[in-house]
Amino acid sequence: RTFWDAAAVLDPEGAAAVDEARMPFGRRGELAELWRRAGLREVEDGELVVAAAYEGFDGLWAAYTAGVGPAGAYAAALDDERREALRREYRRRRSVPDGPFELEARAWFTVGKA
Repeated sequence: RTFWDAAAVLDPEGAAAVDEARMPFGRRGELAELWRRAGLREVEDGELVVAAAYEGFDGLWAAYTAGVGPAGAYAAALDDERREALRREYRRRRSVPDGPFELEARAWFTVGKA
């Protein structure tokens, strides 16, 4: 979320068009509802939370410049000047230390029976 908030400051229309919050199945319960509509029974859903460790901000930023995921594709497509402005804004908003740090990420899961 922090990445897209930073991108929206610099490019409100462009960032909004590809913001992952607009992607389907990004909110709790959406996958479970899809499975139920498909006829699955005993559907349960929840979230998985994992932590990722980084040696510094550059380690976090590297995934974006490599084009990983929708956020990375967006960052990689920017010209150098705009990408650097996004990097600065993202780092300011993320407010991570100069050294090692960890971030948590969440993924939704759904299980059910056919």
